[in-house]
Amino acid sequence: MSPAARQNTMPRTLREIGQSLFPAPGSEEVLRPEEGVLDLLGGTPRKTLRSDTESLEAHARSAATGDPQAQYELAKLLLTGKPLSIQNREAAKWLRKASAREHAASEALLGLLYARGQGVHPNPERAVELFRTAAIAGNASAQYHLGIALENGFGCAKDPRSALSWHRLAGAQGHVLAQLRVGQCYAQGIGCRRDPVQAQLWLRR
Repeated sequence: MSPAARQNTMPRTLREIGQSLFPAPGSEEVLRPEEGVLDLLGGTPRKTLRSDTESLEAHARSAATGDPQAQYELAKLLLTGKPLSIQNREAAKWLRKASAREHAASEALLGLLYARGQGVHPNPERAVELFRTAAIAGNASAQYHLGIALENGFGCAKDPRSALSWHRLAGAQGHVLAQLRVGQCYAQGIGCRRDPVQAQLWLRR
């Protein structure tokens, strides 16, 4: 057996599974009416290095006072692509503080970190718990991530029908990846009967 084939047969770690299922923080956003597709895809620069530094300092001051929104914004600025970086661990710390104040966006993002093992040990069950809490509060990202978890049995029992319901809720709020997934589900009959008309409606949004 070749090294490549042997590697393909090796069981994946929780971190690898989570990172294959869930998008990296910041890679998926809700598309607002005033934003264009290029903005969403990063085609239009939004910040400079100087403004990032200034934002980091300003949010750090507000976060220290216990402001959950500032703690959330600070965590987003701290996050990096390296799962075990010091910055990611620091971001998780601030998200825990904000989540303790029932800040839905922080619960959703903290759940994503637990799902991907980014700055924390991978914990699918805790991720789903946080996704569900934030999803019920109306957070579109959490609704989408909960749908992914339910569809794949990640940290919970598989439930494609419920997954589709959560994807629809997120898609109705403008979550682009959720809209795409709803269209795919209707096209393939995942969690529902195949419905080409509904599939096209969602895929063309």
